[in-house]
Amino acid sequence: MQKILLLESNWLPQESRLLADVYQRVLPADLMQTQALMADSCQQVLLDFIRHPARQRGPHLIILSAHAQYGDKCECWFRGGDSRFDLNVVLKALRGQLKRSILLLDACFVGQDVQRLQQNCGALGVIGFAGPINWTASSIFNMALLRQWQAAGLWQMQRCSPRRPEKVIQIMQQQVYKVMMQQLQVNFTF
Repeated sequence: MQKILLLESNWLPQESRLLADVYQRVLPADLMQTQALMADSCQQVLLDFIRHPARQRGPHLIILSAHAQYGDKCECWFRGGDSRFDLNVVLKALRGQLKRSILLLDACFVGQDVQRLQQNCGALGVIGFAGPINWTASSIFNMALLRQWQAAGLWQMQRCSPRRPEKVIQIMQQQVYKVMMQQLQVNFTF
């Protein structure tokens, strides 16, 4: 059952979606759905994913991977296709429907205020990077997080609780991944 949605923008005009290729080689094929991140369809794609009957038990993960910037008025601008959109606007429109969703914002600077993003959209959890990131380093962290959650049985959970996913990332932050998480400026809230 697909418990992970990866929405990824092309990194350069001539490139394919790099992360989708990497994740699909490492994770079980039936665990992840991948799609291009497009500004005009992002909200509908998210709705279709979270409303699917198979995702009405336990938590699921939405990864938004793109170039982004954090605006001076707390806008969270993501590039999707040839245009950009304020993620706050999309998430506010989905408020109340993301209670089973953990959002992994795989983009530079958008993790500066994960608590506010979570409050605005009502997600189970939000994880983001507060500074500039190298996509290779963030991908390694993301893969490690996904593997740790998989080992902890997150995708088999029938109830939706923030305790297990939060505990896993807290352990990562205190142990082996501490330096990496500091360098990537990983912020999270559940």
